[in-house]
Formats: sequence, structure tokens, C-alpha cells
Amino acid sequence: MARITTFGQYTEFRRPDYYKHSYSQMKPIITHISQNQIKDIGGTAEMACTVSNPSNYYVLWTKLDLKKSIEPFLISFKNTLNVKDSRLSIRQDSMMNEIRYTLQINDIQEVDTGIYRCQIVIGLHDIISAEVELKVRGPPMIHDNSTSSMVVMEGQQVTLKCYARGYPSPRIYWKRENNGISLASPSIFMGNIWKIPAIRKDDRGSYTCIAANGFGKPTRRRIAIQVEFAPIITVPKRNLGKSLHGNMDISCNIEAYPSPAIIWINNNVQLSNNQHYRLVPTYLIVEGL
Repeated sequence: MARITTFGQYTEFRRPDYYKHSYSQMKPIITHISQNQIKDIGGTAEMACTVSNPSNYYVLWTKLDLKKSIEPFLISFKNTLNVKDSRLSIRQDSMMNEIRYTLQINDIQEVDTGIYRCQIVIGLHDIISAEVELKVRGPPMIHDNSTSSMVVMEGQQVTLKCYARGYPSPRIYWKRENNGISLASPSIFMGNIWKIPAIRKDDRGSYTCIAANGFGKPTRRRIAIQVEFAPIITVPKRNLGKSLHGNMDISCNIEAYPSPAIIWINNNVQLSNNQHYRLVPTYLIVEGL
């Protein structure tokens, strides 16, 4: 009897004694394999493999995950599952001199995407194989290694990256939200990488990565970009007058990030709150002079 030893996801097959006489029998062949399949998330897939002259040979279902580039792992041998997953089942049907092995996957998830191989083990280095590719159709998912919110300095180069997976392959684009700031850059950029050679203060705000593949609703991820820039001071009224013993309000507008410290100076003397001056961040009230 064959011995099958499992190490994690990998399985070692030890040849039984009957291999010594296997070539005196008619060699088994795979007469039918299911076509490649595209299924929706949550659906059901059935992959059938029909083997003629199966005799006492082991018939296996294995899976190869193309994204992870790891060795195939064993799903079943004959009518016995080798994985603990209630969504999977294996069925064996006998027909004359043929046996059909049907692998069924319920409640399909993205992780089920891959190449499924039906294999007849003739010897350690003699395996007959046929395969079915299963693609799982579902809405895009944006990867965690995409750009997150950031704080940058004015003039710095900024690269926004957005990566997404899904089937069909998603189309990725960036959309900029106004947030009350004039749009110095385009409001929409097609592609997953958006480079801003020298960011300006007017480029700050919210940017949204959108991934769409026509299946379900597009997936979105919003990031915020803050731009550090030196204070910009504007004075609404440069020439002011006041009546005798009256109050006078002096104002200035300051734009900066981060918020700056504000001081008022008169004749090279820094002013402070007293009976003559009342300081509010961007206002100076001169009283009763």
C-alpha cells in the first residue's frame, strides 16, 4: 500500500510494491478534464477528471497558486480530501472501465483562484497530468502598500501609488477633491501612479484612488496631503486713520502650515497686551491713543 506523508502543504509519495508490476497492465489515461472556469465570488465550481484503466493507481487533485509561486499542494487522493475546508468535497463515480473524480468548491473566494491539476501517479517520476484554471470574478481590492496620508514640504516631489487586484483586472485612476482650494493640478489622473514633480501649497487636500472592473461598485481609498509652506502675509488696509481718543483696529491675513506664531512689532518693539494694545492673533486693537 502507498504511503503518503504530509509536511504542511507538501506531500511525499512513497511507491507501493505494485509499481514493480504496473507496466504489465494497461497504462491509465485521462480521457476528460473540465474546461477552464470563471466563477463569481460566492458561487460554486465543479472540476471533473475522468480516468480510464485506473486500476490501483492513485489519482490526485493538486492546486498551484500562481500569485504565491509555491509548490503545488495536495487537495485529494482518490476520494479522500487532504485539506480541512468544509467548502470542498470530492466525489468518485465509476463508469464501466472509467472513474470520474469531481472536485467541488462551494462559496468560492478569491483565494480559490489558481491552477487545479488532476494527476495519475504511475511512478515517482512518471505522472500523467491535466489541469483546469479557475478564475474568481469579484470587485477590486486596493492593496495596503498603496500610498497613505502624508505631510510634505512645498517644492518636494510627491508620488502617489495605488495598487489593486481583482478579476477582471481593475482600471485605476486618481481623483482630486477641491476642499475649497483652487486646483493647481488636474482633478483627475488616469493610472495607478501619479507623480507631482514639485508640489505647491495649492495642491494640498484630499486625493482618492478609485479601482473599477465592472463587477460591483468601484473600490475607493482616500488620502490627505498636507503641504508645509512658509507664512504668507497680506494686509487688507495699509493706510489707516482714527479719531482722537478712539480705537483703531489693524488686521493682517496669514496663510501658513503649520500654524505660525504671530507677534506684533511697533518701532522695533514687540507689543504685548496692556492698557493701549489688545492683541488677537491676526488683529491688533489700539485703544484710546
